[in-house]
Amino acid sequence: DLLPAGLEYLSHVASQGTYDSVTGAWIVGSVVKDAVATLEIVARVAVSNTTLVNIADVTADTYNPNPDTSANATVTVNPRAELTINKTVDRRAVRIGQNVRFTITVTNNGPDTALNTMVTDRLPDAMRYISSNATRGSYNPATGVWMVGDLPAGSSAVLDIVVQLIRRGTFVNVATVSSGSSGGNNTTDVEIDVEPSPGPGPSPGPSPGPRPVPMKPTGAPLTALVAGMLLVAAGSAISRRK
Repeated sequence: DLLPAGLEYLSHVASQGTYDSVTGAWIVGSVVKDAVATLEIVARVAVSNTTLVNIADVTADTYNPNPDTSANATVTVNPRAELTINKTVDRRAVRIGQNVRFTITVTNNGPDTALNTMVTDRLPDAMRYISSNATRGSYNPATGVWMVGDLPAGSSAVLDIVVQLIRRGTFVNVATVSSGSSGGNNTTDVEIDVEPSPGPGPSPGPSPGPRPVPMKPTGAPLTALVAGMLLVAAGSAISRRK
């Protein structure tokens, strides 16, 4: 029982005899009638996205009338992809009514294609969806699911989401990636502080009235002018009496 390429020998347990992992030979020795000898081999799968077949053949010095002296076991190894996800926001401190842009980046570090890759990003109630744009697949704001699809090894997919903040507070937006062949760092989040919008400024005060216009100087003292006018008036009165 020689292990195929892609399986790395770790250990074994034999009910009798000895097993050589290098040659794959298990020297069982004599087996009496109706007896059973067993060999258990522990191996590590060192490849991905393939099918491994392990074959065992038995021989003996004694005549064996059974022609079926071979057995095999098949192991299907799924694709393996190390996915990482990162999320950023263009502004972490905003006011109610302002928009922010989230950018989510999913990267497949390999070694195989990440099958049926999906990102979940459900927006908090304090965020009103405005728009989105994805380099791969499509985003559904109602469910918060971004269906990326198959992501080849060494490639990335990017999703931009624009939202409006409609409530005051501190909010955390979380994004999680999953795949039928994924592993690694699968969750990311960002935090945003939302402050109230600035209130109206103070009401303007009353407008100032018109400024008085000063009299132009005449060159004569005001007291002398008034006295002269009184003398003229008195003279007129005396003339009437005569």
